[in-house]
Amino acid sequence: MTRRPGSSEYENRRNARIRQLREQREGPVRRRRRVQPLLLLTWIAGTIALLVVAIVLGFNFFFAPRVMAWVEDNPYDTVASLDDLEWADGLAMGSPTRFGNSAEQLKAFLDTTGGLWAQGKLAGLVGTSFTSASTGHGGLEATILSMNNVLYHWGALVMPLGYAADASLMSSGNPYGASWVSRKSAPPDDTALEASRQQGRRLADVTAALVRGRG
Repeated sequence: MTRRPGSSEYENRRNARIRQLREQREGPVRRRRRVQPLLLLTWIAGTIALLVVAIVLGFNFFFAPRVMAWVEDNPYDTVASLDDLEWADGLAMGSPTRFGNSAEQLKAFLDTTGGLWAQGKLAGLVGTSFTSASTGHGGLEATILSMNNVLYHWGALVMPLGYAADASLMSSGNPYGASWVSRKSAPPDDTALEASRQQGRRLADVTAALVRGRG
């Protein structure tokens, strides 16, 4: 009488056979790895911090790990390095508006990426940007576009917020990226926070699709 193998041994043999048949039909099965998104920030409390929280919630929708790194000293002692950029698959950059440009701290850090750029290690990275300002015409779109200009030079893939991901984005008013006009230090409203969540969600989704395609 033949002895029936244990359940774990049986499952291992069955799964091995399934993989073998699948490879014969479709070629080798690629292993999927988890997406590695990075939030690159200036340490500015208030509005940017709340937008960051919402973007991270968008990451969590896809169960992606997340790392937040600041380009200056911060209470969490998590200062960004070039290794962070080389590690990341996707990047969300956040900065308050400074005369239609990003803050000096972020700009100074981005100016140190020439070595990675020259080696082509930032090409194919998925990038997106978000911002806040204290006045209605304080340069929200210009600031996002200024951060995205760096992505173009890297050869990264720029992922705008757009309007198509969710109907609520039609009222956010900024297809370039999540933003908020913080008059008298007002916190972001629900519309701005939802736009941030959608942006984080799209970044995780698009980056995951590219990672899967690359194997």
